Amino acid sequence: MDGDLQQMFKLDDEELFSLLGKAMNPKDFGLGDAQAYVRLGRVWFKQQSERLQKTICESSGARTLLDGGAGSNTLLEAAAVADAVAAFLDQETVIAFSVLVARMGLTRYCRVGS
Repeated sequence: MDGDLQQMFKLDDEELFSLLGKAMNPKDFGLGDAQAYVRLGRVWFKQQSERLQKTICESSGARTLLDGGAGSNTLLEAAAVADAVAAFLDQETVIAFSVLVARMGLTRYCRVGS
């Protein structure tokens, strides 16, 4: 999965949100334009972030990074998020979601809403 994470880091946020939107609407039910997928992906990301935040922030991988004070390493943060949510989402969705959370910063993500 590390190679997949590194590949996803090459995509910008709009492309990642579009991937999430397409994953939520794989049959293209009326979402003809690219921005519609981005919007759908943003909505889905927000909903899933709220639903999975506690699982992510209390996971052993996230706790190790948050308590270690080793500074920000987005690849390690994305890997910790991916490990925490792998049971809830398919692999491509896990990776896109994890990269977006890591770009936000695990410390910031875990502070929001707490």
